[in-house]
Amino acid sequence: MKPALALLRLYAYAARELPPKDVANLFANPQTELSQTPPSQRVHMTAINGLVGRTHYHEIKDFMARNDNFNFFFWDDAAADNLMEEHFSGQRIFEVYQQCPHGIMRADIFRLCVLLIHGGWYFDLKSQFQGKLDTIPLETGIFYLVIEDNKADLENPLLDKYTSGNIIANWVMAALPGLPHISSILDYIADEFPRFNDWRHQHGFVRAVWEITGPRMLTRYFVTTGFAEKLRIIYNDDSNIQPKYACRGAWVRGLIHQHYTSVK
Repeated sequence: MKPALALLRLYAYAARELPPKDVANLFANPQTELSQTPPSQRVHMTAINGLVGRTHYHEIKDFMARNDNFNFFFWDDAAADNLMEEHFSGQRIFEVYQQCPHGIMRADIFRLCVLLIHGGWYFDLKSQFQGKLDTIPLETGIFYLVIEDNKADLENPLLDKYTSGNIIANWVMAALPGLPHISSILDYIADEFPRFNDWRHQHGFVRAVWEITGPRMLTRYFVTTGFAEKLRIIYNDDSNIQPKYACRGAWVRGLIHQHYTSVK
């Protein structure tokens, strides 16, 4: 372990952020409660497992408490794999999912797939809205997305019009089940996947992930299709919703599991 990482781990223990707590125990059971929950009131999160630091654990509890009319569902790797095999076996996107060289890419694909099948909201485990989810009622045929506070570095007047030139995030998104936009995005990923090694060779692993399954892929997709789909775009500075990419204490998760940005 690198000295800086070892010191950070010691600090986390001293601050009582570690040992980790299992946040998965806070979530509803997809096997028994998913079908009983209206799609618009489902919130999905996914990760290899639910181990987080103390503050992160309480941040997720608070997020759930602010939205107590929603059911939150946690999909670990095994549950995600089961959903993918059940609903996408034999399709190109399932082959891509199986071939992905890192879990983050499978998670990028899964978040789209779980919304296509079950609908609702998707959030990264570390992400949330400080506002309440029911201030944005989900409507049929609309894809709900958030804009990151980073420029896309793409020269396109439509991107300037719809996102002020910023990247479309994939750490939060929402839709009702069966949204055709999502099927088209999954096809786009399958088309782009053969370019992964070229991106990795030229720009490194992280940029390759962003371009093939991550937010840069999503941004390029909408530029390519001319923003033809019906979207509800939420800006990162929305004062009512207050999107938050990383909640308090989320940094501790990187001490529990290696973050994909550390892959060479």
